[in-house]
Amino acid sequence: AWSELGFQFLQLEYAGDRIWLIVDDVEQRRGFGAYAFRPDSAQAIVMQAPHSFADKQSGAICRKLFLEGSSCAASWNTAHRSKIDTAHDNDNHLCAFTAAMAAARPQTVFVQLHGFASAKRKTRVAASTDLIVSDGTRYPRSWTHLLTRSLKQRIPEFAVRSFPNEV
Repeated sequence: AWSELGFQFLQLEYAGDRIWLIVDDVEQRRGFGAYAFRPDSAQAIVMQAPHSFADKQSGAICRKLFLEGSSCAASWNTAHRSKIDTAHDNDNHLCAFTAAMAAARPQTVFVQLHGFASAKRKTRVAASTDLIVSDGTRYPRSWTHLLTRSLKQRIPEFAVRSFPNEV
């Protein structure tokens, strides 16, 4: 059924975990996305890299966090944001995936990884940061601080800082 929709469905195993992977036919360049699920996970965390072609390292970081962590799902774009901006345009597969996950597991935390051009980084600290954790507010919630600490431990090869406290 997935192939009739132009997707490939794979069942994999990684580090003892079952992983289901649903991938858009990349050759067609439709931009429908790639989705990974850990069907046995009780976690309510979804990793997302909506601009992996434009936001340097976001796709690789998302993949590493999904594979090495225990999040229940992850998603990536499969076309450049100039064709389909899956983080800002509401009519796309990534938004449908996000809405479906939120409906199925209302407690889910969605972690979107984005990149920012060097020209937009106004301070020396910001310029030397690989990953900025933000919940979109000026007064981050406690889970934002917990996530920042966890990321610093799990991906020590990247400089991780939180907004607005550290960067």
